[in-house]
Amino acid sequence: MTDMSTEQKDCFDAAMGGRSLFISGPGGVGKSFVLGAIIEEFKSRGHKFRVAASTGVAALNVGGSTIHALLGTRLSGNIKDCKQYLGTQAMQKAQYRLNFVKTIIIDEISMLSGDYISMIDFWLQQVRSNPEPFGGCQMIFCGDFLQLPPVEKGEGPEFRFAMDSPSWQTAGLETVDLTKSFRQEDQTFVNALNRVRFGEYTKDIRKIFRPCVGRELEEPTHLVATNKEADQINFDKLREHPGEEISSKPTFNMMTKYTDGIKEKMVRDSLTDSPLCLKVGVPVLLLKNHREGLYVNGSRGLVQAIHQHAHGEISSIVVKLDTGDTVEVCQDEWERVDGDQRVIATMAHFPIRLGWALTIHKSQGLTLDNVEIDLSSGFACGQAYVALSRLRSLEGLSLTIPIDPSIVRAEPRIVEFYDKARVKSL
Repeated sequence: MTDMSTEQKDCFDAAMGGRSLFISGPGGVGKSFVLGAIIEEFKSRGHKFRVAASTGVAALNVGGSTIHALLGTRLSGNIKDCKQYLGTQAMQKAQYRLNFVKTIIIDEISMLSGDYISMIDFWLQQVRSNPEPFGGCQMIFCGDFLQLPPVEKGEGPEFRFAMDSPSWQTAGLETVDLTKSFRQEDQTFVNALNRVRFGEYTKDIRKIFRPCVGRELEEPTHLVATNKEADQINFDKLREHPGEEISSKPTFNMMTKYTDGIKEKMVRDSLTDSPLCLKVGVPVLLLKNHREGLYVNGSRGLVQAIHQHAHGEISSIVVKLDTGDTVEVCQDEWERVDGDQRVIATMAHFPIRLGWALTIHKSQGLTLDNVEIDLSSGFACGQAYVALSRLRSLEGLSLTIPIDPSIVRAEPRIVEFYDKARVKSL
């Protein structure tokens, strides 16, 4: 707690005081850090709480389950679909899981529609037999509506964004928009990113990014739109790279008989390559924070050596980071938990993926040093901001073409939401 900024500490204290919160802010302000501090403090106090996230990737990062697993409503996205579980065994299990919970924490809330928020509210009221908002639970949401929007299917929801839901208003959620950047130190860059976040791209901002166009970087990470593009770049580059290819597969320990798809989901959500195929000299991204701080999630470097056991399995990987430090990376462990926070599977694997290319979607939450971005077309609101805000500094950014102002967009309703939140906090 001593390492918190003043605004992070205020957020932490509000959570400890039982207030329902929406923790938000641009990339790199420590949303995940303060959320982690809240979770650890709740644990130390023996507070009854549950942690979930809108995506499997985020769930692994916060040590929780997906929101679907926590609620037990499968993939229901609205109240109408949810009602089919009233009075069923699914509801009984949810009652056992959620009746005595005092706080529910949900990360990456911006990926959930307003219909889904209304469904959560309805379901908790039914399960807990409590007509108060969200069944009387303290709700702590975390995310940024100005980054990636909810994925829409079919006709789309009645309420597109989480904050559009009437349940958001009745719950009296207090928005805390963190502002202090821990990722970027250059205030000019920080200010430019904040304006891009709100959909601004004026002549003075264009001038700031102009030196980045066509910049030559040594083995940059390419941020691309699709998994197919990223996989193809990584595959082609690895094949062209000289040297012997050495591979490693993850190992799993399953603690449930319901194993359908769990292994595949854990690999996907960890962002690791499976199998992990490497050669000496190839660029890699590290995907976890080292326990002793030797590297962080998003650290990049080149493979210097691949150590193997006598039977040929990889024992460790030596990586020279872009910072100049050389680290030895050993296998780490990921846990999959169910809605009751019970570990149902573990995966042991190297927290590494090939670093030539990555999708913008998967880069969310990472801090990167050397990046090449093609912002040519087809970008949703917030996607340009997500890509640009991964960077630690302007010096590490290469743009294939000048940024088209038309792709720097923010939903007007979202901008208005944050403007009102900012006024309230003054």
